[in-house]
Amino acid sequence: MSLVDNIGLDHWNVTKINDINSAKKAIFTDNHRVGIVFMTRYQPDFLRCIQELVSLGKHVQWIAMTDDITISNPMVRETIVNHFYDYQRLPIDMSRLLPALCRAYGMSELARSIARNYDTSIEKNYILIGKSTAMKNVRQQIIKMAPVEKTVLITGESGTGKELAARALHQFSQRAKGPWITVNSAALPANLIQSELFGYERGAFTGANRFKMGKIEAANEGTILLDEIGDIAPDVQIALLRFLQEKTIERLGGTESIGLNVRVIAATHRDLKRAVVEGTFREDLYYRLNTLHLQMPPLREREDDIIDLAYCFLEKFLREQNKSKPRDFSIEALRVMRVHNWPGNVRELINRVERAVLFCDDRLIAPKHLDLDRRNNSRQIVTIEEARKRAEHDAIHIAIQHANGNLTRAAKVLGISRASLYRLCKFNVEMNENNQAHRKLRK
Repeated sequence: MSLVDNIGLDHWNVTKINDINSAKKAIFTDNHRVGIVFMTRYQPDFLRCIQELVSLGKHVQWIAMTDDITISNPMVRETIVNHFYDYQRLPIDMSRLLPALCRAYGMSELARSIARNYDTSIEKNYILIGKSTAMKNVRQQIIKMAPVEKTVLITGESGTGKELAARALHQFSQRAKGPWITVNSAALPANLIQSELFGYERGAFTGANRFKMGKIEAANEGTILLDEIGDIAPDVQIALLRFLQEKTIERLGGTESIGLNVRVIAATHRDLKRAVVEGTFREDLYYRLNTLHLQMPPLREREDDIIDLAYCFLEKFLREQNKSKPRDFSIEALRVMRVHNWPGNVRELINRVERAVLFCDDRLIAPKHLDLDRRNNSRQIVTIEEARKRAEHDAIHIAIQHANGNLTRAAKVLGISRASLYRLCKFNVEMNENNQAHRKLRK
């Protein structure tokens, strides 16, 4: 008896698929909400294919059906935790499965409704995309910070979406209907920043033949983003500090103090703490700006989000360029995107996907279309000793998987004694913990 007959899905539109490739095709050609995967065997290749399949369904919620033997495997449990909405143990229990399907369907509909409510442009959409822990934390902080009438300092590498995070803070605040003004401090000559921010009266300087309202005044009752705040000159820092303290400005050449109600968000890729120590940034201004702090994570720390973002940009550029090809990324392209270091972060990913859509006339985007290949897709250059340790760790991990956790059999496959395997396992665990500790210290 089939699954459909067994659980009585009379009112559901169900597609039964028997292989991974057909399932991938169905994701892009049909409008599915929920996927059920039968996981009744453990093979590394099978799990890898399942993970790739699940990562492709942007708003599909997945339920795993498995048995007691299969779920006892650590890799199967990890796959279910990281990639599935829910799981059920065989044999099928209709009283449990049907409610799970309904909940999964509802979650899929909710995700789709959220996506529909956002503008399809990258600037309005991708900031909320991401299932990684790093992006979940960013979203939670934005929701908490948005309604609070405090200054926010957003830091992070170039291309991580600092301006988009600032826009989200404005959109979710009570000032959403007010002005949204941005100033890129790095793009303006030093002698123009002050007049750009504070405005000027007619005759304030040579060439000032008319009154001009400054960006801060234009943002009254709204929000202003001071992008690349670390690049502003010392005299502008003083004037900005005065505004943050007194909530008033004076236009250049003017004598009137103008009271304003403006929320300030500042952003920078520079280390302002170091700039304070070096004397290039005022300490009092730093603490005024850093009332609330939002750190944007680099894309290399958002590995779980790379593929979702890539598909988001692929859909956008296909629409914009009115192209029917390419239709998808190749498996190799997905692989190299996952392991690439992304020094340019999300901005680099946008540019590479746009380039691929422009130049690829095949059905699938290959690494060459992304200008990524085996020579430049590694996350970092490692020493021979580090490479040896990684290879040793991988060999042990794979051997234990194939032995289903039986260390005696794993040691035999590796050609070492059980005692040696215990020692190597303990050493690798300690090395991993030390590496994590070092990474935290570097942060």
